[in-house]
Amino acid sequence: MDNTLFMRLEAGLQSYQVGEKHDIMVSLPHPTKSAVAGILAAAFGVRRDQSSGPLREINEMAMGVRIDRPGTVVTDFQMCQ
Repeated sequence: MDNTLFMRLEAGLQSYQVGEKHDIMVSLPHPTKSAVAGILAAAFGVRRDQSSGPLREINEMAMGVRIDRPGTVVTDFQMCQ
């Protein structure tokens, strides 16, 4: 495991959303690849308008998630007009 990075993500409330279909967004109980890529990109100081370099390398990484202590799903209904 020479090329392995372990990250522990622990917080009171975490939300990882997926999909955007007809104003309905689903929140997953585990991080998405894009969420982890965003955390890594921010740590490397990559700007949002940068589409090459470290961001491309991060997006090409193989990633996996291990859930040690699953949390509870909080259902929340919000409307904005």
